[in-house]
Amino acid sequence: MAELLYRLGHGAARRTWIVFTAWIAVLIGVGIAFSAGFGTLSQGITIPGTPTAQVTERLQQEFPEAAGGSGTIVVSTSDGSPISESQQAELSDLIDQASDIDGVGEVMDPYATAAQRAEQS
Repeated sequence: MAELLYRLGHGAARRTWIVFTAWIAVLIGVGIAFSAGFGTLSQGITIPGTPTAQVTERLQQEFPEAAGGSGTIVVSTSDGSPISESQQAELSDLIDQASDIDGVGEVMDPYATAAQRAEQS
């Protein structure tokens, strides 16, 4: 494998302009394909007609409160150090308060979940 990579690098170094031209051609080809076929970028992915999409649509029609989304919050310290036990306790209190917010169905405390898993093993 190392010899193959050496040959590839050596050949690319000897034929710099050919490699450069090939990369430019690839970039132009990708740009043309993107503009011709894809249009604009999207953040969401939907596949209509799948069983999951049908269930989601039905939930939205019959039980709008059950068709809500979910989210994840990531917490870190400003200096990159591990989260201390006192910070964990403060976060657990905030998580408990979040469950009282109108429209929030369920809140999971990762520290409580980790403690439960530790007890089970």
